[in-house]
Amino acid sequence: FQLRSLATYDTFEQVWSSVRIDTGYQPGATLITLGVRYDGVRNTWSNANIFINDLTIGKTKIGAILAYNGYTKQFDSQQYSLIYDLHCAEAVFTVQENNTGFRAGRQIQFFVRLKAFPFDSLFGIGPRGEPIGSGTGRDF
Repeated sequence: FQLRSLATYDTFEQVWSSVRIDTGYQPGATLITLGVRYDGVRNTWSNANIFINDLTIGKTKIGAILAYNGYTKQFDSQQYSLIYDLHCAEAVFTVQENNTGFRAGRQIQFFVRLKAFPFDSLFGIGPRGEPIGSGTGRDF
């Protein structure tokens, strides 16, 4: 379990201008993280990110990334991944919906991947090529 926080106080405005809280939990191979940011000047939760990776149920691994923008009151990105183990291969189903950026829109992918060959999917990548996560780091 990991919990981090960073707060910035603005002495001129006499307000907490930014408060960031990151938490992560890794029971075994599953990683669950939550990152939130509060904008004290505008009195709003400006950002919330949830990241779930390798949640295993039977032969299925589930992953999800949700990036919520508090200013626009909508999700900037929603990504879901289902991977079913076929012994030497995997059936992979991903849904990515990005509401901002150059490639805004929804992408749905289904493919069978051979485990023997290296592979990198677009899961966890934003429309501008940026990584999407909660801010707690890749290696917990």
